Amino acid sequence: MEYLFDRLGLADGAPGVCLGPESWIASDEPPLVSLNPHTGEPIAEVAPADAAGLEQVTAAAAEAFEKFRHLPAPKRGDLVRDLGAAL
Repeated sequence: MEYLFDRLGLADGAPGVCLGPESWIASDEPPLVSLNPHTGEPIAEVAPADAAGLEQVTAAAAEAFEKFRHLPAPKRGDLVRDLGAAL
């Protein structure tokens, strides 16, 4: 799993909340530890956002949704399909 994190440019303790490209939010909160469900061993640590950071992300998501909802349904479907293909 470390190989995947390396390829994505992620390190333990990386911010775990994204506000947009190149804009990550973290806080001084203790890191969240992701565990391998099979072994129970830690996979990685992620720095969570605080309440203010989550408010920023929620506001940005609501603003983006207002733009997204005005696209015609076929175009929204294309975007969702492209997102799925990218993942």
